[in-house]
Amino acid sequence: MELLQQAIEDEKKQQRENIEAFEAALGKISAELFHARSFYKKDALLDETNRAKKVAGELENKAHDDNREILRMTQTLENLTIEKQRTSTSKFGCEQSLLACYSAMERDRQEAEDYRNRVKAELKEIQHVLNAEN
Repeated sequence: MELLQQAIEDEKKQQRENIEAFEAALGKISAELFHARSFYKKDALLDETNRAKKVAGELENKAHDDNREILRMTQTLENLTIEKQRTSTSKFGCEQSLLACYSAMERDRQEAEDYRNRVKAELKEIQHVLNAEN
């Protein structure tokens, strides 16, 4: 009887050890899965950050080009105004066309600037999330 009880106790002890080893292995797997999830989430955020940076750079270039074009058109408009004053002839149609183009470009520039600012804000948010995860 004592041998039977001893065998039962030994079996219980062995089962506890097996359960503890299983729990340890399960904990390790869980930690690895959590790390992998965090890694891929961070990787996706980095990809999104890079895309946002690229869009922001493109918008910066477009805004710069638009500003140069606006300056050129402003200068052209000023030159036309001076020419009109000099010759006292009406170039009303051309001037109105340039004014309309200038207004449209100014509107487009403002829209591009607004969009660029939104992209910059999103980029800042993504960087904040990345920094928070570190």
